[in-house]
Amino acid sequence: MSFVEPSFGDVGNVVEIIHSHAAATPTRPAIVDGARIVTYAELQLLIAQYAGCLYDLGLRPGGRLGLALRDHADHLVLMFAAASLGVATLSLNWRGKVEEKQQVANTFSLQLIIADPDVRTPAWVRTVPLDAAWRRAAEQARPREPIVSARDLPFRILLTSGTTGLPRGVELTHLGLLAWSDVARLGLRLTTWHRHLSPLPLAFTGILCYTLPHLLLGNTIELFPPLFTPEEFIDAVRTRAISGSVIV
Repeated sequence: MSFVEPSFGDVGNVVEIIHSHAAATPTRPAIVDGARIVTYAELQLLIAQYAGCLYDLGLRPGGRLGLALRDHADHLVLMFAAASLGVATLSLNWRGKVEEKQQVANTFSLQLIIADPDVRTPAWVRTVPLDAAWRRAAEQARPREPIVSARDLPFRILLTSGTTGLPRGVELTHLGLLAWSDVARLGLRLTTWHRHLSPLPLAFTGILCYTLPHLLLGNTIELFPPLFTPEEFIDAVRTRAISGSVIV
């Protein structure tokens, strides 16, 4: 299948790019999560449904959503569903202490947290579990189309490391993600279709910067969350037709 170099020049919301891939290559896998395969057509639908559910929960442009999730496909879907509404997401370390999650939630004024059912979250922050009830609500919610004027709105809050003991981060706008995707495409010479193995936590800023651009470029992301041995990583690359990865 031929590779079409994407153009981000007039994109107002990064979710528009997912729509274009869904139209051009609807059956191409966007995310592979174990036995679960999400095509670009399915990804577009899930984003719209999840955005409708988030809208019903009161999130609006400029809002902030916390994600206390493991490294699965819905983690990525929710990032784009929030972005569709002009809402920024921040991924909390799901393994972290409740007190640490509370500090992050307070520092960045998170309005809501979506969490895996068995992940502990602060009792005094509104939390919605990502469970069967969520999926039913998403199916029943009115699908939302992406807002068109999101270029300067934050897409993501990226936590940074530091020595102050206080949570710190930077805002990555839609425009910033588009620019970074172009940098990744040019720097890594991505001129053909790729299968990218994502072996590190999605909450980790570094891996996110190298993972997300592949969805905007129409590639396939295979999730391979830790923990694993070097031999298992090598076997995954060999047996899954992986063309690239980033690992520490």
